[in-house]
Amino acid sequence: MKKIVWSIFLFLTCSLHAQVWVADNGDGTYKNPVLFADYSDPDVIRVGDDYWMVASSFTAMPGIPLLHSKDLVNWTIVNHVYEGLPLEKYRKPVHGEGSWAPAIRYHGGMFYVYFCTPNDGLFVARATDPLGKWNLKHIIQVEKWEDPCPFWDEDGQAYLVHSYQRGGPAVLHKMSPDGLRLLDNGTTVYYDIETNPTLEGLKMDKRNGWYYIFAPAGGVATGWQTVLRSKNIYGPYEARKVLEAGNGINGPHQGGLVDTPSGEWWFIHFQSREAYGRVVHLQPAVWTSDDWVVIGDDSDGDGCGIPVLTYRKPDVGKSWSIQVPQTTDEFETKRLGFQWQWNAIENPAWYSLSARRGFIRLFAKTCPTEHGNLYYAGNLLLQKLPAPAFTVTTQVETHFTDAGERAGAIVMGNAYAYIALIKGEEGNRISVVTGRYDRLPVVPEEVATVEADISKAWFKIHVYDDQTCRFSYSTDGERFTGLGDRYPVFPGVWIGGKVGIFSSSPNIVQGKGYADFDYFRLQPPTSTIDREALVTRNNVHLETFDSLSSLSVGNGSFAFTVDATGLQTFPEIYASGTPLGTYSEWGWHSYPNPQNLKQEESWQNFDFRGRLEPYAVQIPPPGRAYEASEWYRINPHRMHLGNVGLELTDTNGVRAGVNTIGNIRQTLDLWNGEIISDFSYNHAAVAVRTVSSTSGSRISTAVSSPLLANGEIKLNLRFPYPVGGHTDDASDWNNLEAHTSVIVEKGDNFAVIKRTLDEITYFVKVQWNKPATITEKSPHYFVISTSSGDLELTCLFADEQPSETLPYYAEAKAAANVFWNNYWKSGGAIDFSECSDPRAKELERRVILSQYIMRSNNTGEIPPTETGLVYNSWYGRPHLEMHWWHSIHHALWGRPELLEKSMSWYQNVAYSPAKSIAARQGFDGVRWMKMTDNWAGEAPSSVGSFLIWQQPHFIYFAELLYRANPTSETINKYKELVFETAKWMASFVTYDEVGDRYLLKGYIPAQETLRPAETVNSPFELAYWYWGLSAAQRWCERAGLEKNPEWDNILAKLSHLTSEEGKYLASEDAVNTYEDIRFFSDHPIVLGSFGALPESILVDKEIMKNTFDWIYHAWNWDSAWGWDYPMTAMSAARMDMPDYAIDALLMNHRANTYLPNGHNFQNDRLRIYLPGNGGLLTAIAMMCAGWDGSENDLPGFPHNGQWNVKWEGLQKMP
Repeated sequence: MKKIVWSIFLFLTCSLHAQVWVADNGDGTYKNPVLFADYSDPDVIRVGDDYWMVASSFTAMPGIPLLHSKDLVNWTIVNHVYEGLPLEKYRKPVHGEGSWAPAIRYHGGMFYVYFCTPNDGLFVARATDPLGKWNLKHIIQVEKWEDPCPFWDEDGQAYLVHSYQRGGPAVLHKMSPDGLRLLDNGTTVYYDIETNPTLEGLKMDKRNGWYYIFAPAGGVATGWQTVLRSKNIYGPYEARKVLEAGNGINGPHQGGLVDTPSGEWWFIHFQSREAYGRVVHLQPAVWTSDDWVVIGDDSDGDGCGIPVLTYRKPDVGKSWSIQVPQTTDEFETKRLGFQWQWNAIENPAWYSLSARRGFIRLFAKTCPTEHGNLYYAGNLLLQKLPAPAFTVTTQVETHFTDAGERAGAIVMGNAYAYIALIKGEEGNRISVVTGRYDRLPVVPEEVATVEADISKAWFKIHVYDDQTCRFSYSTDGERFTGLGDRYPVFPGVWIGGKVGIFSSSPNIVQGKGYADFDYFRLQPPTSTIDREALVTRNNVHLETFDSLSSLSVGNGSFAFTVDATGLQTFPEIYASGTPLGTYSEWGWHSYPNPQNLKQEESWQNFDFRGRLEPYAVQIPPPGRAYEASEWYRINPHRMHLGNVGLELTDTNGVRAGVNTIGNIRQTLDLWNGEIISDFSYNHAAVAVRTVSSTSGSRISTAVSSPLLANGEIKLNLRFPYPVGGHTDDASDWNNLEAHTSVIVEKGDNFAVIKRTLDEITYFVKVQWNKPATITEKSPHYFVISTSSGDLELTCLFADEQPSETLPYYAEAKAAANVFWNNYWKSGGAIDFSECSDPRAKELERRVILSQYIMRSNNTGEIPPTETGLVYNSWYGRPHLEMHWWHSIHHALWGRPELLEKSMSWYQNVAYSPAKSIAARQGFDGVRWMKMTDNWAGEAPSSVGSFLIWQQPHFIYFAELLYRANPTSETINKYKELVFETAKWMASFVTYDEVGDRYLLKGYIPAQETLRPAETVNSPFELAYWYWGLSAAQRWCERAGLEKNPEWDNILAKLSHLTSEEGKYLASEDAVNTYEDIRFFSDHPIVLGSFGALPESILVDKEIMKNTFDWIYHAWNWDSAWGWDYPMTAMSAARMDMPDYAIDALLMNHRANTYLPNGHNFQNDRLRIYLPGNGGLLTAIAMMCAGWDGSENDLPGFPHNGQWNVKWEGLQKMP
C-alpha cells in the first residue's frame, strides 16, 4: 500500500512540478547545464536517431555510465560499460584512479568505448547492443596515459589518439582494424606548451578531407576548447581556439561534437563546479565556409564562441518528452537502479534486494580502518548530486547485534558527513558524524547526538545551493527535527560530492547486523520561506458587521459564506454587499419553458464575410424571439442552496437584529481553513467555528454558548426560491408557493430535507452531536434547538438523497486543516516581509488572500463564474474569456493540477456544442462559446457571442500543462482540441488580396466598446492569434506530425498591429483612438499584446512603450476592470519598467480596490470580482520568476533596495 500511495503522490506532485533539475524549458528551448551532475569528461555519438553519452567513473562501480537521449537535452541512464575493473586493487576504494575520460564510437555495427586508468593502461569495451553486456578487454599495461579516442579512416585503417597525464602531447597510434591491438609505439602529432598547455581530452574525426582533433587546453577551471586540423593525419596541425569562458561559465572543458539528422552540429562539454563536480553543457556549433568550427555564441564574429545559457533545442525532427537521469529509488526491482554506484567493485555480500521485498538490505560490514573512517569503505551506495539544491528522504529500519553498528544517509567527498542510527551499549542513538581524508589516521567525530532508543527512523539530507548541507530526522515520518549544523559539501578526487546510504561497523570483528532501507527519494529543496508565518500574518480579523466583508470557507467546487456570527444569520444585511451564499458546482435551476422556446430562435444572421453567420444574441421585445433569447440567457442559473444561521430571539420570541450583537472578534484562519467567530449576545459569550468539507458540499460548525441551553440561541435552515437576476444573491424569500421543502427522513440526531424547485430536486441532510430537535417554523424555515450549551452540526447539500453518516466538527476541522496546510505548502510562495517599500505589506495581503479566495471558489471541474461561489453575476454562468484570468496562475504558482481539473469539461462537455457553433457559422474546428454553463450551453448575448479572445485560451492552458508535465501522455490528452481550436482560428481569418495579408474582422475584441461590424485587426487578438497558431504548430511537432502549411502561411502574412503617430490603435479602423473616449475606455487590452502575451514579430517594442505611457497617464481608468491593473503591470515588466509594474498593481482606482476579506471590488453591482484576484496572482508570479527569455531574478520589481522579495516554487510565464 505504501508504494501505491507514493506512486500516486509522485504522479500528483513530481510529474506536474519541477524535478530537482530540468534543462528542457518546455517551450522549445533549454538551459545549461543540461545535466547538473558530475558526468565528467563526456563524449557523445549519434547512431540513427539515438544519442549515446559516456562519462568518467574513476573508482566508482559499476563504471562508465551510458546515457541515452533523443534530442541531446533530455537524458536517462540506461547502462554501465562494466560492472567492475578486472584488477584486484579495485575491490577497495582507489580514489582518483579507475576509468578516466572515455571515448565512445560506433563502427562496423559495433559500439566501442576506450578509456585509460592512470596506472593500469588502456582498456576497450565493445557491444553490439549498448543496452546489453559489454565485453571488456585490457589492451595494454602502461602508466600515465589519458583520454584515448579511436578513429577509423575511410580506408579502414584504425588509429588511437591520446595524451598523457597533466596534459602532454597528442600521440597517434595505428590500431588493428578490430581496435583491439596497438600496432606501433605512437607518434607525437602535436605539442605546443606555450599556445595550448595542458592539452587533453582528445577527440578525433574527419570532415571534408581535414583531420580534426578536438582538445581542451589551459586547465579544467581556466581553460578553453581548441581544435587542431591537418590534411595529413600525422600533421602538421594548425590550432584555433573555438570556445572560451563567458556568460559566467568557466573553463569550458572537454567533450564531444555530434550532428543531428537535420544537419545541425552540437558540442557537449563539461564545466567544473566544485562540489557539484563536472556538470554537462550543450553548445550549438557551426561549420564555417573555410572548414573551421565555431562553438557557442560568436556574437563578435571572431571565430571563438562563449557558452550559451539558454538556446533553442536541437532540431531532431520532432519534440521529445522531458527526461532526467534517475535519482529516486523505491527499491522495488531486482537490480539496483543505474543511478547507483559503489566506492569499489560490488561485493554481493554487501546488500540484498530480495531479502525483503520493496527494501534494500545493507549489511553492517566492517570498515577497512580500525577507526571506522568511511573514506576507505567500498560499501557506500552513492549517487551524484543532481542539482544545486534538493532534499533527500530515506527510511531505515535497523537490525543490529553489536554496539557501534550503524546505518544512515551520507554526503560523501574528500570530507564527509552523515546522519545515522547507531547501536550503543545500552540503547540506540541518532548522530551526525563527520570525517575526512588525510594521510594520517583520522577518527570520525560524532558532532551531534540525540538519544533515540528506536530501530526505525527517517532521515533527510538538505543540500543547499551554497554547497552546504544539513540533516534532520523523524521518528514518525511526519515531523522532522534538525540535528547538527550546516556542513560543507566537498568534492572527491576528480569527482563531485555524492549522496547515498550505508550500513557499517567500526569494529575489527565483522559486523553481523543489517539495515533495511525502504526508499531513497529526491525532491526539490524544502521551503526557505516560513510559509505558516507568511500566511497567518495575513489572517483576516473583523470586529464589526460589514456587508462587504463576509468570509467564506470552501473547497473550490463548493463555498459557504458567513457574516460576523460565523454563520448565515443576517443574510438581508449582506444582500447588497457580499451576500451570504451557499453554492455548489452541481446546483443549477431553470425556470419552466412552457412555450417550448428553442435556442435557435435567439439566432440572428450577420454578414461579416460575404455569407450569413447566425449568432445567439439578445433580441429586443416584443415577440417570441425576444422571449427565447431572454429564457436561454437566464437559464440555467446557479442556485443558492440554503442558509444555515443562528436563530436569535429575545424572551418574547422576537427575532433579534445586528444591533444586539457586540464584542465581535472574528478571524479567518487561512492556514487551517477555519472561521473563528466570537461575540456577545444578551450579555453572554457566543463562540462559533466553521469549516467546509474538502470535497463535496458540506459545512460543519461548532456553536458554544449558555444561551443554547435556555433557547435564546438556536440554529436555523432557510431556503429561498431562485431570483434569476443578472447579479444578485439568488434569493427570493417571498415566493413560498413556487417550491417545497419537506423533511423526508428523520432520526434522533439527523434530518433529511427534500427540496423541489420546478423540475429540480436536491437534498439537505443535517446532523447534530447532542440531543436536539428540528421543527418547521414556517414554509422553508427549520429550527434546531438543544438543551446543551454546545452543539456541533454538519449540513450536507446533495443532488441525490444522502444515506451516509456525516462527520462532526472535530473530524471535519482536522480534514480541513490537512487540506489547507497541504495547499499552502505546495507550489509557490512569495514573502514581502523584508521589503522596505511601505506598499509591500498591502501587496502581500492581497496576494495571500487572493490565493485563498481562488482555491476556495475557483478550482472545480467547470470554468468558474466571475463572482465565484459567493453570489451570482451574469446569472452565475461561467465566462470562458475570463477562464485565463481565473486559472493560469495555478500553473505559474506550481499547482497545475488545479488548472487541469477544468480541462476535461472542454473535452467531454463543450467540444460538441463548440463544434456545432463553428459549423453553423461556416467555420472549421471548434468555436468556444463565451457565456455558458455546466452543459456548455450558449447564452445569447449581443456582446459575448461576438467575442473571440477566449478562443486561444485552450491552447494556452494546454501549453502550461505540457510545460508542467512534458510527456506523450499530456500531448495525446490535449492535442485534438489544440488542433480543433487552431482550425477555427485559421478559418476565421480573412485574406486581404490587396495587401497580401490576413486580417481579423467581424467580432468584438476584449475591449468591448468596439463594434463587430467595424472592428478590424484589434491588437490583442492579432497577437493572440499569432501566439496561438505558433503554439499549435509546436504541438504538431510534439505529436510527431508535420507542421500545418496553412497555419504557417497565416503566421507569415498575419497583419501587424496598426499604429499612428507612434502609438497603437484600438483597432485598424479606430483612427481616432486617442480622441474618442469610447476607444480609451474599458480594458486597455492593447497592453496585453506585450504583457499577458510574450513579444512577437507583430509588436514593436518602442511603439508599445509610447502606447503604454499614454495609457498609463490618460486612460479612462474609472471604466477599467480588476484584471486591467495586473495586465498593465505585466506589460511594464516585460518592457523593463518595474517601477511602473508596481505602481500599476497598486493603482488607486475603484476597480483596483481590495476589501478586508481580500475580494477585488469593482462597483455596486460587482462587489467582488475573481478575475482581478487571479490577474494579480498571474502578474506577481511573472514579476518574480520572469518569463521565457528573461534572465534576471525579480525582473518585475525595482532594484532600488526596497523590494527584497523572497520567492520559491514559481514557474516562468510563456
